[in-house]
Amino acid sequence: DCHYFVPFNKDKEMFSQALDHDFLFEDLPEITPIFQSQTTMDTSSHRPLQNIKKILVIPYGPDQNTSRFLTTPHDSVKSDFLIRILDQLKKLDYDVTLKPHPHCPLPLSKQYLEEHDITLATGNIEAAFNKTDAVLFLHHYTTTFREAFIHGLPIILIDPQFEKWVPDAFEKLKKRCSIIPSYYDENNRIQINFTKLEQEIKDASNRMDRAYFETYYQ
Repeated sequence: DCHYFVPFNKDKEMFSQALDHDFLFEDLPEITPIFQSQTTMDTSSHRPLQNIKKILVIPYGPDQNTSRFLTTPHDSVKSDFLIRILDQLKKLDYDVTLKPHPHCPLPLSKQYLEEHDITLATGNIEAAFNKTDAVLFLHHYTTTFREAFIHGLPIILIDPQFEKWVPDAFEKLKKRCSIIPSYYDENNRIQINFTKLEQEIKDASNRMDRAYFETYYQ
């Protein structure tokens, strides 16, 4: 049962103001998870350094499935950026698989994916991980980001730069992921340095430092 609903009003009141209600934290029941989350990296699944040929792309979810406390682009902006990322990956001759969240509608049409020879992964994320050489995240607002660490996969992250990273955390993350900053151009389209995308993908196999995972995910 809910003890209290915190509305997200038109003025976008800061969530911290809602925390002034002390009764939110009084007599709350202890919740025991049904499934125990894995907290250690599975070294047996770590892939040897290799030439990356297969890339799994994790896109944004649609606005309707996004928490109102996260800053994310409009759906049309997300789709435009996703199409340009997929097109570039195909031009670089990668075998591309798209894995949207199972409870979200497809960000692109099946016709588009078929015409561009892009595989749609519809099963669980572990099955998709087992069939890829690396994972490209268009954002990091997903539990799948942590799961990729556990699976030992090379990771490429498009950093939306909506929030400032804690400096020490960001330095650790750069030793584990290839990070490509994004920005908005004068037409409000998301842009990255596409000329560096291929090299960042290649470098991802050499970024396997464990410090970020052990500091923030264990």
